[in-house]
Amino acid sequence: MDLPTDSLQPLADVPDRVLPVDVDHGGIRLALPALTVLGFVVGYTIILLLLTALQVEGSSGCLAFVGGLMIALLTLTAGDRVLKRLWPSGRRLVLESGGLQLEDKRRGRQQATQMQWNQRINALGWRFKVSRGSARVPKGWLMLSLQLLQDDAELIVYTFMPEKEAATLPIYQEFTALVPRKQLESEQLPLRERGEQRRLLKVEQQRWQDGAEIRREDFVILIETLLPHVPDWQIRS
Repeated sequence: MDLPTDSLQPLADVPDRVLPVDVDHGGIRLALPALTVLGFVVGYTIILLLLTALQVEGSSGCLAFVGGLMIALLTLTAGDRVLKRLWPSGRRLVLESGGLQLEDKRRGRQQATQMQWNQRINALGWRFKVSRGSARVPKGWLMLSLQLLQDDAELIVYTFMPEKEAATLPIYQEFTALVPRKQLESEQLPLRERGEQRRLLKVEQQRWQDGAEIRREDFVILIETLLPHVPDWQIRS
């Protein structure tokens, strides 16, 4: 159930936990390369001017280049920390004493999806191994995702973490591994498993479009918080 944020009654006076969502959102991923290039240009120029003023001859260009690279790396590191602190995505997951809610304050949204602990929450989990790594998500890590349902309310939360770390989760067995599409289309799987995989692929498409990514340490907190409120997990864990 999606409601305007202003109409939601707080579940507690002070939220127990606020988990940031989409920390590495698209705006930051675009801004960081630009800041890095700017840091290199500024660093290279300043160092070259200083070396010229000091009348350093011969290797001044190489020294300026190396100095520019170092300043670019410092700019990248500092920029990443500062931007994540000052430029949130506009979404956050709030865990309160009475339930949870995913707040969305992005332009044109202004809504929240809310679930109560005293009502049944249905959870569907799936995973797949990252085949193409990046600086943010190394190759071989797992994507772990949860679809949470309560009446008309639905939200999808996911994270990335190393496989060994993921295997220590108390409900790791609840995350069904997605099979490759080619294997699914070849109809080699039993009919029941094929139906489950098609369902998961449909929800995976929803995750891709508007899932809420949280940090892996926050994902662990979310699972620990959800565990007493998901009957299927309690039985199997």
